[in-house]
Amino acid sequence: MMKVFKLNLIALVIGLVAPVTFAQAEDNKSNDELRADLLRIQQRLDELEKNKTTEKKSDTKFKFYGSIRPIIGYNHSESLNEWGVEDANSRLGFTVSNKISDTLTVFGRGEFKIKLDSGGDFGDVRHAYAGVEGMFGRIAIGQQSVTHDLIAEPINIFNRAEGPLAYACNSPLRLGNLVTYRKSFGNLLLSTDVQFDEDIEDQVTHNKGLTDDFFNAGTQYKSDLFTIAVAYYNRDLYALNSAKAKEYSTTENTYGVSVFKQFDKLYLATAYQYIDVSNQDDNRYTFDVVATYPILKNHKLMLGYGKFDDSLNSSETLSYDIFNATLEWQKSKTFKTFIEYQRKDYYELSSMEDDDQIRVGIRYDFSHSF
Repeated sequence: MMKVFKLNLIALVIGLVAPVTFAQAEDNKSNDELRADLLRIQQRLDELEKNKTTEKKSDTKFKFYGSIRPIIGYNHSESLNEWGVEDANSRLGFTVSNKISDTLTVFGRGEFKIKLDSGGDFGDVRHAYAGVEGMFGRIAIGQQSVTHDLIAEPINIFNRAEGPLAYACNSPLRLGNLVTYRKSFGNLLLSTDVQFDEDIEDQVTHNKGLTDDFFNAGTQYKSDLFTIAVAYYNRDLYALNSAKAKEYSTTENTYGVSVFKQFDKLYLATAYQYIDVSNQDDNRYTFDVVATYPILKNHKLMLGYGKFDDSLNSSETLSYDIFNATLEWQKSKTFKTFIEYQRKDYYELSSMEDDDQIRVGIRYDFSHSF
């Protein structure tokens, strides 16, 4: 009897425990399979991540920029006393570049004047060129800055449309139909320009049809002590005869040098040009020196002196000395206001009148890259 009872008890226990044990075995099997499935999914996702083709980022860069520079000015001379709204080379422009290979980039630029003193009309084209840059250097074709800008740029610090004090009355800043080449070797820059068109506008005199066969070459070297540049340009000048045909007038050979240095706070720069004019006795030279120094918290003092001498000892001389003092309030990197005083003294024999100018203006720069 007892034996039968024990057997029944064992059977009962087995009957109760067996289903539970079987269910746990089934659960363990399901969990293992689930883990295996998850592992296979993760492996597949990793493969897809490695093999999928992602959209290539564009190598095209585009920047839209501008500078708005209105001025209220007062001009005084013996025969002139007037106030007026002026413009200090306001402009709108864009640049675009595209890296078409690991070593080759194509680029372009367009920039246009805004004449705030003429109803806000668009004015002359300042830059309009395209080119290519690679290990060989940089080549561009169109309206652009000339190599001689290496002489002008260090002294071109004032908020004026005319450009540097003495330099601007003699040498070009930009020319159209220009082919330029630039190449840097570390701290050394080599630059050369050639112009072929016969019917262009001189950006200094704004006279059309006067310049032909312009050639410009120069170099700039940057060191810890200072930056120095030398440049030379040759251009043939033409005049229009009574039949409005171009006749050769003269040839200019211009030699220039500039030096500038940024100290801790003080900036100093100077530039000199000698202009040899064939068939004439009025060989000319220009000399400019400028300095800037921050004062107070957001103010900067800018001083400049320029001298132009055309070697003429008659009433036709345009020789002058020029002085400029400007105080800028730099509210931010993009916005500033300024007040400027400039005095131009012509040589005693000159028929030109000395003049004084006072200008108050603002400058707002902006840019956005895409």
